[in-house]
Amino acid sequence: MYLYTAHLNAESWWRDVQAATVVKSVALFSVILLALIGNGLVVAAVVSYRRLRSVTNHFVVSLAIADLTVAVLVMPVSALFELRASESHFSWQFCYFWISCDVTCCTACHLPSSYHIQLYFDRNILAE
Repeated sequence: MYLYTAHLNAESWWRDVQAATVVKSVALFSVILLALIGNGLVVAAVVSYRRLRSVTNHFVVSLAIADLTVAVLVMPVSALFELRASESHFSWQFCYFWISCDVTCCTACHLPSSYHIQLYFDRNILAE
């Protein structure tokens, strides 16, 4: 495992940071924060209010939970990978774990929407 051991003090590391990197990191981590807050509010609203507990909203909650897993497991590592100019300082075990989380979580995000499309065709198109 590669460890970053360069000498960093309070003044030297800030001179090496470019303004574009700061803007990119703020944008990436604000998207992650918005994903966490927005999907967390959706889950909290459906859990808190009994009138929102319908079959349709259960699909929305499953999509929100799938998006939460992407925001927690996939997006932070992807943002770090993007900010480090495609340099990875992680072990190969962690990289395999992250890739499997990426594939699994992103596939889980698409499954509820594909089920909605299948349900739409079954009820509206094929029923005619």
